[in-house]
Amino acid sequence: MSTNPAKPHRFLNLLANKQLFWMLGIAFLFVLSFWWIPGDSTSDADSYSTQEIGKYAYYQTMRSLHPDVKIARSVDKLIPEDAEVLVILSPARNPSEEEWDELWRFVNSGGRLLFAPNAYTQDIQTGRFDVTINNSWVAPSDPLESDKPTIGLARTWEQQSIPWASTSNLKLERGGSANQILVTVGGRVQAVRRRTGAGSATFVASDFVFQNEAMFDPKLRQVASKLFELCRPYGRIYFDESLSSSGTPRVLGILFSPMFRPISLQLLLIAVVFGWWGSMRFGPAILPKSTDRRAIVEHAQALGNMHFKVGTASHALRSYFEYFRGVAQVPGGRIDKVAGVLAARSGIEQSEVERLLNETQKAIQAPNLASGTAATLIQQLANLRDRTMRVGDKPKA
Repeated sequence: MSTNPAKPHRFLNLLANKQLFWMLGIAFLFVLSFWWIPGDSTSDADSYSTQEIGKYAYYQTMRSLHPDVKIARSVDKLIPEDAEVLVILSPARNPSEEEWDELWRFVNSGGRLLFAPNAYTQDIQTGRFDVTINNSWVAPSDPLESDKPTIGLARTWEQQSIPWASTSNLKLERGGSANQILVTVGGRVQAVRRRTGAGSATFVASDFVFQNEAMFDPKLRQVASKLFELCRPYGRIYFDESLSSSGTPRVLGILFSPMFRPISLQLLLIAVVFGWWGSMRFGPAILPKSTDRRAIVEHAQALGNMHFKVGTASHALRSYFEYFRGVAQVPGGRIDKVAGVLAARSGIEQSEVERLLNETQKAIQAPNLASGTAATLIQQLANLRDRTMRVGDKPKA
């Protein structure tokens, strides 16, 4: 009774095909380029993000009310040249001292600024604005409530009670009529508007009121809209994302930003195609051609090392000289006659050939022949053999 071997499953055959994985990788990069090119968020909290902490809903709402609202995401310029209102919400990095000075000059010359940091950021010094944003946020101790913000009651300028989840606060370095406190929670200042020169800057303790999740609450949505209206928006209004574009300390984040993403994907596609091409083998495997020669060379090296250690270099020279006489067909007789015949065959001076033969015979008789001397003589004999055979093979006229 004969048994047929079981055929492998078709799915296993597909998995064993390496070319399939290369093709899937190329297809994935090709589809990914179409899905990514329009550009989505570079941060979970920016104006492109539809996550709970994102600002996409707030940005679209303000854009529907003010047609001049745009997004600025240049990595080398913080304030666009035609900007009159600048909105910075939850940047990936906080402005540096030089950038705070740039923002202060923008506001002092008549610009409007709305700034709200990430609720989890460190304390922020706003430079010449003289406002310190203290972050005192503490995660709830109960892990089951970790996703629920701490809800308090706030009183706005209209004396309304609204839910306010931020536990950060603003510290004003100088008071006076230049400050207009907008929102307070338990005596902590949550939003303030400060007049500076010909413009004004509105600071909010955290960005939670502008998040997509907060837009579902009618009261929070109204407060977020009024904080924007207090900037007296006119002219060009920009939601700044340059701090988010340049703030993440990651090379891959910049390479896959909407500006560089198509080029990065094309380079990845070229690398995958090159790897696929390099992994393919056309025809049968090429076996090494120098196997026999390698064995001969290794044998010669081992034999030479043995003669060197034992001190029998004269035996190696004697063996090679006998081989030389047989191959080169050296006739018998005196050395001068033999040297004349070899010189005629090889084209080398007779005196040089005679010297080589005399030194070889003396070396063979030497009791303690140095390995270096034996090697030199063998090399010279081999050269003479090659010359003799090469000249002797020439066709006669």
